[in-house]
Amino acid sequence: MNTIFGLVFAYLFFVKKKDIVRPSTACETLFGERLINGWLGKLIDVLFIVGFVCGVTTCIGVNFPTIIGLVTKLFGFKQSLGLSAVVIMSWPILWHFYCIQA
Repeated sequence: MNTIFGLVFAYLFFVKKKDIVRPSTACETLFGERLINGWLGKLIDVLFIVGFVCGVTTCIGVNFPTIIGLVTKLFGFKQSLGLSAVVIMSWPILWHFYCIQA
């Protein structure tokens, strides 16, 4: 699903030469410039952000038991609340170092 949005944003930015790339800009031809620059555009942008955050959160939540299972098998730890807290707290730090390397 994110690929579709990425293609839409790339089209708006590179082909249509839009300076501001927001989700509501993709709907400009459907609703018109006046509505998109008003309340409807803000509503579309907010709903997109909420949907995106919920999608990422769901992904992490569904994969979290798998990661805890891998950590317990790999290092021989017992599954506990403390281990879960350590994994959750270390996730952003590990992601940060991964993004620096990439």
